[in-house]
Order: sequence, then C-alpha cells, then structure tokens
Amino acid sequence: MFRELQLNYSAFNPKDFISELSFLRFKKYCSTIQDADYGLVYPFNPSSTTKENFFKELEIFQYKPIVVDYSFENIDKQTYSWLEESGRKFKIYTNSIFTEPKYSEYDHIKIDYSKIHIERFFLNYRNKYFCDGQIQTTTSKLKKPFLYMVGKNRPHRILLLQKIIEQGLLESGYISYFLTSNYNFDKQFNIDLNFLNNLPKKLELDVDKFTPEVSHSIYFNREYYDLVDFVVVAETEIDKGRMFFTEKIAKCIILNKPFILLSSPNSISTLKTYCRNELELDISHLTDWIDTSYDKEKNLEKRILMIVDQIQKQVNIYNKNKTLKTFI
Repeated sequence: MFRELQLNYSAFNPKDFISELSFLRFKKYCSTIQDADYGLVYPFNPSSTTKENFFKELEIFQYKPIVVDYSFENIDKQTYSWLEESGRKFKIYTNSIFTEPKYSEYDHIKIDYSKIHIERFFLNYRNKYFCDGQIQTTTSKLKKPFLYMVGKNRPHRILLLQKIIEQGLLESGYISYFLTSNYNFDKQFNIDLNFLNNLPKKLELDVDKFTPEVSHSIYFNREYYDLVDFVVVAETEIDKGRMFFTEKIAKCIILNKPFILLSSPNSISTLKTYCRNELELDISHLTDWIDTSYDKEKNLEKRILMIVDQIQKQVNIYNKNKTLKTFI
C-alpha cells in the first residue's frame, strides 16, 4: 500500500482544490512547481481532450513526478496509456481501472500495478468522515422510515425516485433531489418526468444546492440519518460488473445504519466480502436485514421494482409498529 503523501505538491488548478473532499493524502500546496516535490493531477474526461493537450498540461509540471488522484473515481486504460507514453514517472490512486466500450482499443494494454494503488477509497478511509456532532442529534422533526438522497441526476436514481413516488411513498421518507433542465437520460431508461408535474423540481433537506462539497465532503449532517430506520443508497455504477462504493455507504457504516443498496448485480456480496477481508469488518447486519434477492437481479428495472417492494414492506412494518405504540 502506498504511504500517504505528505510532500509538497503543485496542482493544475489550485482554486478547484478542496481539502475537505476526498483528497485526504495531499496536504501541502505550493504556488510554484519549483518548490513542489510532485505534480498532482485531478480526474478529467478523456473523451473531451486529446493526447496532445494532455501532454501539454503535463509540461506545466516540468519533469517532476506525477501523482494522479482518481481516489474517488475509476481511471480508464486510455488515461493510463497516455501516462505511460508520456515517459514521466507517475503513481495513480484509484478506486479501480477499466475500459469504456469506446476505448476498447486499449484493452491490450498491460497494467503495471506497482504504479497503481487500487482501493475502495471511501470504505478504507471511512473513519476520516466526521458528522456534525458525534452523538445522536436532538431535533423537533418527525421520525420517518427511510432516507433517500438522490444526489446527481443519474437515470437509475431518478427511475428509483419515480417508482417510490408512484407507490405513494414520498411522505414516508426524507427524500432529497436536485433536478436540472438538462437530464441527459438514455433512451433505454423508461423515465417519464411527468411524475414531477405536481412536485417541486427541487426537494431539499439540509442544503439548498448540490455541489462536490456536499457529495464528497468528509463533514456531514447526521440529523436525517438519526431520524430514519434505514437509508436507500443509489450508487454510481449499476451494470457491467462495475462496483463503486462511495461515501453514501461509508456514512451508513459509520452510523451503523441499515441500508438498501441499488448498484450493479451482486454488489452486496462483493461489498460484504471486501469489508470482511480487507477491513476486518462484518456489515451483514446492515445489508441482510431484508430480503436481498434483488441484488442478484440483472435487469435494472426489475431490480428497482424489487427494491421498492422492500421499501414498501418496511414502511408497512414501521406504520404498524407506530400504530401499536399509540395503543400502549
């Protein structure tokens, strides 16, 4: 495992550097590359730049070693191949490495894993996260069965939101979403946004905007977690065997809060195995508290419907218990 870097660094755009995000290793920023020990490179979209521009950007760092911080992303083989071709010394921190279909010509590239540190960043560094208050919060808000923070407008997250609302479960949970005019939904997703006609285009909880600081911050408000029995987590990856476990799961583990996970098929078993083997952590009580057969379903829409069915069952149990308490 690579050691955390405590050396001085220089970055492409220091204004975009936010120390409270997932860049937990990189501590000392230098205003000039001459004073830096290495150059720090942040994620970029390889489809929106050229190899020539990439090399030109690397020239900013002269011939300093390059550290590529994809700690909270998956790096692709095209980026890796460009780094190799640049002839520079480099190290990569990444969640995983894969090739998009349009970059299939890079499949033959052999990876030198001595240059790449692969880890489930958010899980490994879950203890770096801090809540607003380390004890359970006191609040006048009502308790509800579940919490679902949609986050970025990924199609599967909005499809799950649609199915939750269609089942009349909107008021049964604390739900937060930030829809924009540019949805960018693939045609393969059967999403009819008319379900939002009678709802606000923005349903916020403790924040009024969606930013990287909100999504990846190591500081978070635990109030809504304390108000619910379980959390609905819709992760980034949902197919092709890719599994990207982020701060959404890490926060549930920190707070010992059961969750229902929408991700790629078999993600729950993969997550439990990783936590057990790599972190010596048993999280089965957080995942297996319900029927997890949905996790094996390969059809995304069926998987979502199975998840909504589990949410409905837990809401019914919650309401039944709440009714019983009123008669005691």
